[in-house]
Parts: sequence; C-alpha cells; structure tokens
Amino acid sequence: MRPHVEPLGRSLQLDPSVCTAELFVRATCRACIEACPIDALQRQGGRWSVDAKCDSCGACEEACPTGAVVLRSSAASDIEKAVRCRLENAPGTETVLACERSGGQTSGQIRLSCAARVDEAVLVSAVLRGTGRLRIVLGDCRTCAGLRQVRRYFGRTMRIVRRILEAAGHHSERISVIHIPATDDGELNVERRAFFRRILGIAAPSGSHGTGRRNRLAAAVRQGGVRLRSAPAGELPLGRLEIGPNCVGCNVCEHVCAPGAIAREEPSAGKVVLRFDPALCIDCGACSDACYMRAARVSRENDLSVLSASQPVIVATLDRRSCSECGVPFHGAGRITRCPRCRPAGATSEHATARRHEGPVAK
Repeated sequence: MRPHVEPLGRSLQLDPSVCTAELFVRATCRACIEACPIDALQRQGGRWSVDAKCDSCGACEEACPTGAVVLRSSAASDIEKAVRCRLENAPGTETVLACERSGGQTSGQIRLSCAARVDEAVLVSAVLRGTGRLRIVLGDCRTCAGLRQVRRYFGRTMRIVRRILEAAGHHSERISVIHIPATDDGELNVERRAFFRRILGIAAPSGSHGTGRRNRLAAAVRQGGVRLRSAPAGELPLGRLEIGPNCVGCNVCEHVCAPGAIAREEPSAGKVVLRFDPALCIDCGACSDACYMRAARVSRENDLSVLSASQPVIVATLDRRSCSECGVPFHGAGRITRCPRCRPAGATSEHATARRHEGPVAK
C-alpha cells in the first residue's frame, strides 16, 4: 500500500515515498521530465508543476524507473492484465498491441493511446509466457505531439526488450513493429479505459498503482522461468553496490533507494545485514551520494544476467561492538574499533539522516 499519493495536475499523481528526487535532495533523476514529449511536466525548487497542455500520453509514467509518477488511470497495469488475459484464453497465438491512431481495428487487439505506454515488462512477459508472436501496430505519429521524443523512447524500449529476449534464448524476431495510417476521420478508434474494462471486467481505477517499471521487469524475467545468459546490458541501467568498512548500519542507503534494491535487516540481536538486489538497482547513485560515511559505492553493472538473479546478495554484515576510545556502542565490520565520532573523518548517523533531508552537512 502506498502511504501517501499526491495529485499532479488533472491526470497525474506522485508517490513521494518511491521518488528518488523526493527521497534525496541532491538526486539528479529527471527521467519523467525528459520523457514528456511536450514539456508539460516540470520540477523547480522542489515543487512539481504540470502544464494544462498535458495530454495524458503516459510517457512520464513509463519513463519513471520506480513507478513514482503515474497516470491516475494506471493504464500500465491494465495493459499487463489484458496481455495476461489474452495468453490465458488463446495461448500460442499472436498478440497484437495497437495504437489508437492506427486503422484496421480487429477483434482481440489491445489498444494503446501511445507507443510510449508499452514498457519492457509487458513485452518480455508476453514472450516468456508463451505468445506465438507479438505484433505492435503504430499509427500515424505525425498526429502526435513531440514525435521525436516519443519515437526515441519507444526505440529504446524495443532495443532493451530484444537484448533481454536474446539473452533468454528467444528469437527477438517474435516481436514485430508495423505502421498503419489512421482512419480518415482522424478519430481515436476506441476509448482506452473503457476498452480494458469491457474485455477484462475490471472495476474503475481506485487510484492505487503497482510496483515500478524495474520491479515489473525483474518480476517478468523471474516468473518467466529463464536464466539469462551473460550479455551486455546496453541501454538498460543496472548497478553494482559495494559497502566499505566504514558502514555503521544507519540505513540511510535503504531509505534513499527508491526501487527498494537495498534492505537492512537485523537477523539477530546485535547484528545488522545489508542485502542488495542487483535486478532492481537503476544505477541512480543516490545511495552513494547520501552515505556520509562514504561506505556505499555504486558502479555501472554491464551484465544483463543479473536480471534473473533469484535472491538478493549480502553486501555487508555488521555486529554491535563498543568503541575502543569512548566506549559508546556502535555497529561495525572487520577491524573497525572506533565509533564514527572518534574516527578522524567520522560522522554520526544523525548527521547522515540530516544530510539526506537537508543536503551536505558542514564539518
């Protein structure tokens, strides 16, 4: 359950609990803003704004790697449900995802408002779950605003999907993209939300939304029952986390990690464990920037096979000990004997928490 969702304009909503920019003041993520083909979404001075020209194309939702920005209709989950329904009712047959601006509508098509609405998780899941072929039908993009941005975003999605399918041992040719001009009257062929409710029998959106884009992609690969071969990650952002000996288990890295790749656990009294799920890391660097002890370091991961990793890995194990100088208890690893206050370049976990909210702390 999302504890708090804020409205953004008339058609968007934001979950600040999973937004990197909201969790960490110095975060540089602008994925949703850069994806908007008409520059309707902006964030300045910590405040969001949505221009009235927003046409609800959904590009911002699909660009957000954590699922923080979504349309109020949450159509991404609707598309997943529609594809799953199609595969259950007609396994092994062709699945067609068609743009509303394309002509030639036929029974069984899943209609989309824009090519940018198709994310990697939907396409990968469809192929791994057994669709015969997957066909994406695009309409006349000249009728859409921001043609260049939308095409670039869609092309990136397709390149990532084909790379994952090839690593899974599937022929990427099972997905094809064709262009069909719009109908003469220029009207949209079917209203998207009504279409989904009609074929699926689902209720009107309640305002809640599912997990983020990366979480859905990792789930699609894992539930597909395949083990990806080692292959370059290409345009898919993946990260590798290392925790140095200065870690004090303050859990700031866990708090600023929007996709939930880092988890702090206390398996027993006096012991702290940090677990890292490489499939969820988006290489945003927030954990490294927020760590005042300079213990967390994230680097680019270029091996696509980490998407099919079945379990998170332990990156740090700390035990409770007493400082050799002042006697204050703290969590540490290895040969560390002094608490953060007594180390030459140390800082308390309170300082780290303040830095998370307020920026760098003066020494």
